Amino acid sequence: MLIVVQIVTGFVVRIFFSAGDAFYSVFYFTRETLTGESFRFMHANGVSGIFLAMYLHVFRGVSFSRFFLLPVWFSGLILFLLLIIISFLGYRLPWAQIRFWAATVITNLVTSIPQIGSKIVLALWGDFSVSFLTLNRFYSLHFLLPFVVLALIVVHILLLHLIHTKGPIQVKGDSTVFFPGF
Repeated sequence: MLIVVQIVTGFVVRIFFSAGDAFYSVFYFTRETLTGESFRFMHANGVSGIFLAMYLHVFRGVSFSRFFLLPVWFSGLILFLLLIIISFLGYRLPWAQIRFWAATVITNLVTSIPQIGSKIVLALWGDFSVSFLTLNRFYSLHFLLPFVVLALIVVHILLLHLIHTKGPIQVKGDSTVFFPGF
């Protein structure tokens, strides 16, 4: 549900966002529109709610010893990494000075991959340094990856459906399927 809220608020923020004039379009949306500040606040800080819910979800899985469901854990790990990437890409979009340097530093970490790291960084940047081409690429990825996350959430739940799981309250040795008892 939190991810759907992020997508909806992202569509509203997107109406006023312009990659060519990113900083001023965000400033205009925040200061000059009626509910712009509220939507930007919900979109920018809703990520914290998503990560909090994810940490609680993982803690629940560990505390009830559900870590033996490896396909479910791996799909959850992929979701977690994708959400980190989406958050970084979104942080970078207003194109302020500190965010420019954050993008420079974090994308340069990819160069530590032997032989292909520098080629990956050039593909990410679209140029020989962080520029407006990088901003456009990051914006496109920030817009498209949430739909991949929604699809992976469906896969995550389907994997849980396929693997029989036990509820937190159980009879000794008794196992039930996730659906319809969820």
